[in-house]
Amino acid sequence: MEFDELFAELSGVSQKFLENIRKEPRERRERADRVDKFLNELVQLEYKFNKLNKTVKSEPNFLKALNPHQAIIEKSLSESRKLLQERSKLIEDKQHSEKSTMTEKFDLRTASSLLPAITNEEESVLQLIDAIELYTDMLDDQGKKSLINYVLKIKLTANAKLRLRKEYQKVEDLVIDMKKTLITKKSPTALSTQLHNLKQENKTIEDFAKLVEQLSLDLTIAQADNAPRSQVHQSFEKQ
Repeated sequence: MEFDELFAELSGVSQKFLENIRKEPRERRERADRVDKFLNELVQLEYKFNKLNKTVKSEPNFLKALNPHQAIIEKSLSESRKLLQERSKLIEDKQHSEKSTMTEKFDLRTASSLLPAITNEEESVLQLIDAIELYTDMLDDQGKKSLINYVLKIKLTANAKLRLRKEYQKVEDLVIDMKKTLITKKSPTALSTQLHNLKQENKTIEDFAKLVEQLSLDLTIAQADNAPRSQVHQSFEKQ
């Protein structure tokens, strides 16, 4: 009789649980937190049901312990899980769709205004790299391929084209090669000497300060290639 009461109680709870899921307002059905809440409760109910079944099966009079509530509980829990899985799928599809709409196709006019053409100055290369990384985040997969082709054919000097590959599959690989081949790698020793011997001369305080900051930054970057971060930090603090 004890098992009958436990199954009867769980049967009522599981049916009420399924009813609550079905009655959930439409606007709440699309909320991931609401679906997660129901899923957590469902897991607890399934655990109680499985534990009760396991206990019953260990009884000597197992066959006598069987009762109609078991089938009702099993059906309620099964339908509850099916509904929640369907809602989870709808939420995932909606999020994927929203993410897709956030990206856009490559636009020639946007690219032309956003991406500067490079010159022999390294600063122009850095500006182009920054613009490429910015525009990449806005594009879909096909747009990124178009961006690569546009940069390789339109925005590079003849010398830069010779240093880079003719084709790239990923924007990230293009940017890496641009940094490696189009930006001069400066010697930490030379930069340190230049910074140590730097004088204001006829420069304004503002221009002199900018030059010091730029040399310090270049030195830190150069040292970072061959030294642990802690050593680079200590060296920069000393400078």
